[in-house]
Amino acid sequence: MEKRHFIFLDGMRGFAALSVGFLHASWIFHLGLKPGHAYLAVDFFFCLSGFVIAYAYDDRLRTKMTFSDFWMRRLIRLYPMILIGILLGFIATLGEQLVSGTALMAQDNIILIITLFLLPAGLLFPGGQAYPMNNPLWSLFFELFANLLYGIQQKFRPVSTRSAFVVLLLSAIALIAVIFHTGGIETIGFDGHKSFLGGFVRVFYPFFAGVILYRYSFFNIRYRIHSSIVLAALLVALLVPIFKHAWLYDAVIITLGFPLMVMFGARSFHSQRLSKFLVLFGRLSFPFYVIHQPVLRICHLLIAKTGLEKTLPYPMAALSLLVALAMAYAFLVAYDQPVRRWFTKKSRDSSQIKTKVLA
Repeated sequence: MEKRHFIFLDGMRGFAALSVGFLHASWIFHLGLKPGHAYLAVDFFFCLSGFVIAYAYDDRLRTKMTFSDFWMRRLIRLYPMILIGILLGFIATLGEQLVSGTALMAQDNIILIITLFLLPAGLLFPGGQAYPMNNPLWSLFFELFANLLYGIQQKFRPVSTRSAFVVLLLSAIALIAVIFHTGGIETIGFDGHKSFLGGFVRVFYPFFAGVILYRYSFFNIRYRIHSSIVLAALLVALLVPIFKHAWLYDAVIITLGFPLMVMFGARSFHSQRLSKFLVLFGRLSFPFYVIHQPVLRICHLLIAKTGLEKTLPYPMAALSLLVALAMAYAFLVAYDQPVRRWFTKKSRDSSQIKTKVLA
């Protein structure tokens, strides 16, 4: 099958990341206006990631690519910005402690060091969240976990079509059971030990649903629809406060809604004039997602000194989101892309040397 660039899916990822930023801004700036179900953007990310990973690596892992090369590529893709997110989270935490007059505690240093390995250090302490310095990092832990399972399965444990669909069905049942038990999926994955364990269930179904969508060409549907319809469906699902606190809504959107959005989004059409914007928005989505929460907290600390967060909370929240977007772009261009290019080159050079030695 001819490879293609799913440009509109890049744009959808950007809009989903921005909805998460809106969600966290509403908490940090006490806006009193919470976007309906923006927390579900994480589950959309998982489904979209599974689709894109299968698109990028299914064929290569079946042929010449080694598992170690695959894993190195995923680390090179994700970790440089994760490192920035961890450091910004530490700066935001330090700033909050300085403002409150609280001394830096030994556990903060422990959390920082362990989090550098993307491990849930906050769970070592009673009542702690998995990643207290930068909460969105929890989803990246599970993203890498799903990537690891995918790489092992595709390289070493190929499964039949029937087995793949049976496993996917069982994972959907497990996910629905967890959502029903907790009354919703919003806190699953980061808020305490039980919540963190639930994250393994939360990531499995949407990620591998995305893999199956690509692997078995479900996205090659006959009829194409305009991208605006798919985008409207995504934004309504994430932002409109319908079925508030309904576990059934979360279950239906994750198990059916998001796979359908990815499927139709992959085949949607849009104006060529939008392509550059969609590509840029997609490229910004990951840096923005990783840094936005600590940047919003730092901005809030600075704005709080002026008192404007109380008199003009919405403009200040919007300004802070713009600052996060600007910083995401700056990190993307000046740091993330150059660092990834350098590590990619070194990794390829190392692989070539190993090949010559084995030959």
